[in-house]
Amino acid sequence: MNLIVLLDKEMIFLRKFAVALYHLIRFYPIWSKLNKKNFLFLCHVTDMGETVNGELYSKLLDPIFEQLKNRDHSCLHITRDLSSNGDKTFNNSISYNQLRLFYSEWWWLKRNFFKIYNFILPIRNNHTISDDLDRDFYNSIITKSKVQAIFCISAFSKLCEISTLRGVKIIEVLHGIGYTLPLPPNFDESLPKEQLPDIILSFDDVSTKTFSKLSEKNKLMARQIENYWYKMFREGRIPEEWKSSIDTKQYKKTILYSLQWGYDHDHEHFEGILDNGIMPDSILELIKRTENDILWLLRLHPIQLRSNKYESHRLFIKELTEKRSNVEYQLSSTLPLPSVLQIADLHISMISMTTYDAAYFGLKSLIMCPSLDTIYSSMFLDLQSRGYAKKVNYKEIDEILKFINEANKIEPLKNENQQVSIIDVLKEVDLIKTD
Repeated sequence: MNLIVLLDKEMIFLRKFAVALYHLIRFYPIWSKLNKKNFLFLCHVTDMGETVNGELYSKLLDPIFEQLKNRDHSCLHITRDLSSNGDKTFNNSISYNQLRLFYSEWWWLKRNFFKIYNFILPIRNNHTISDDLDRDFYNSIITKSKVQAIFCISAFSKLCEISTLRGVKIIEVLHGIGYTLPLPPNFDESLPKEQLPDIILSFDDVSTKTFSKLSEKNKLMARQIENYWYKMFREGRIPEEWKSSIDTKQYKKTILYSLQWGYDHDHEHFEGILDNGIMPDSILELIKRTENDILWLLRLHPIQLRSNKYESHRLFIKELTEKRSNVEYQLSSTLPLPSVLQIADLHISMISMTTYDAAYFGLKSLIMCPSLDTIYSSMFLDLQSRGYAKKVNYKEIDEILKFINEANKIEPLKNENQQVSIIDVLKEVDLIKTD
């Protein structure tokens, strides 16, 4: 009986060994692309919310990638959770998951070499997998690529630790605008310096001020750079497919409504606020009342747009569009945000950070989430004080309608802080030679 059990275990081990070899052979070409890079770019697929010719595009990382590539720096984009059938990306990103699988199999084989040897000869050596796979993985990426710096959106703390030991800079490109205290958990002041990025790149005054608190404690360097994404649209340097084809002429006003996940039993701070988990009944009623006068552009959050978890949200909005002639969501959800902001007259949301984007394009925003009076009371205070945002309870339909009737486009919000180029930042930390 013991012999049968032993043989069974050995067969399981051999099957695992065969699978590991298969993955090593299959994904080695991906791993080999790490060779000799000056800069790596790391993000999640949800951070690539735009498309160019059917290729996923990151509005935060790809403009920086292009600038460095145009200066003959060798760059590589790595993306987490790319589709297994192969999402195409603007800058030929490789899959983080496939890199990870390749390395974990190689790591497993190294640590189980003596088990294989023991299957052939009667020598017993017990080797187990430690908890240092992440560290070894990131260390191997740095060794293989010989990289100088890694641009990230939401950098992992272990990646920061290994990069610090290896003298590689981690540059965090802030995912949003208008960051206030308290800081997100991955930037908590209590974290040791080694678990934080070396440089924070911000696009707005509020975030720069917030992250400068960490800078003052010598935990990182905060710099505010120009928003290349906005600049592309203001200067008209965009692909034809990014230009809006939404017809707004027959309506007196056009409203952008930013939808969000979190209200459908998927965020503790928003639990029980919206009956349908998607949008307020007051807005649905106003859409009905204004069918002849106002065009409502409903923009799904990228996660709502792509995740199978939110298929019911997409169906809800689709059915609303079929029911109401003054609702559009397909182009509004897939065009780049600046293209939609440029044709809208005002913006409404529960608590979307699009409120800042709207202000930079001269749109006033109505924000309606009750959490703005409690846990998120510090959000948008600067915009409210400067007339770019107004807080109203989502149930107050008359107040919402009053805002709609009175709001018009105003002068776009301008940053007061000096903004520098990404090239200047890299020169400051000796990652690029001064001309």
